Amino acid sequence: QPRESKQRVSIAQRLNDFFRRRPALDELEKKGIVRNEPVFGSTLRQICAHERSDAPRFLSRCIEAIEGHGLETEGIYRLGGNAATVQKLRLLVDQTEDYDLTTGWDIFVLTSALKTFLRELREPLIPSATFQLITEHYQSSAKPSAKRESIRQVLRTLPPAHYNTLRLLFHHLTRVVQCSERNQMSSQNVALMMGPNLVWPASGDADGGLCLTSNLMFQNQVVEYILLETDPEHPV
Repeated sequence: QPRESKQRVSIAQRLNDFFRRRPALDELEKKGIVRNEPVFGSTLRQICAHERSDAPRFLSRCIEAIEGHGLETEGIYRLGGNAATVQKLRLLVDQTEDYDLTTGWDIFVLTSALKTFLRELREPLIPSATFQLITEHYQSSAKPSAKRESIRQVLRTLPPAHYNTLRLLFHHLTRVVQCSERNQMSSQNVALMMGPNLVWPASGDADGGLCLTSNLMFQNQVVEYILLETDPEHPV
């Protein structure tokens, strides 16, 4: 009995010592070990303001990891990754700022996570009103150079977090298209896979939704146009 009692006291003491030494939640948040703001399901402006970054760090890290795997992978952005593993990655990103995507993650899991991140934003990368203006210029009979400049001017009116994210994403997608002979992802295919993740009607905006619905037939064409006009020498 005395021996068992001492063992219980010893275990209790070790537990007390453990919880006393364990860092508080706010301390972990300050060190970036635990996040107090989710990445998935947020807005670009909130993410960038919280991180004090031009574009979401998750997007930058994900693109770096994808390009590290190799953009010549056939079916990149077309084939989906394992859903359970994508969810595991998502939880990791939402729970901590100290994560590494360059090792241990399948390329299709990474591309699926990137598309999920964009699709679950509370505000689309390209807001519906901006997309409608772009579509109007795209459909115009203006000279190609004038049309290109008009669309660039519209894109430059985007909030900084949206504009910087768009540039980062489209420069990456341009590099994907440059490897199309091997990965089988032409500009048309990339636009088809990415378009629905970049623009959608504003919730509760019936009129805007109707206008956007009428423009959805141009969605992939417009996304492809922006993609083809994106390169280091002539940035969006």
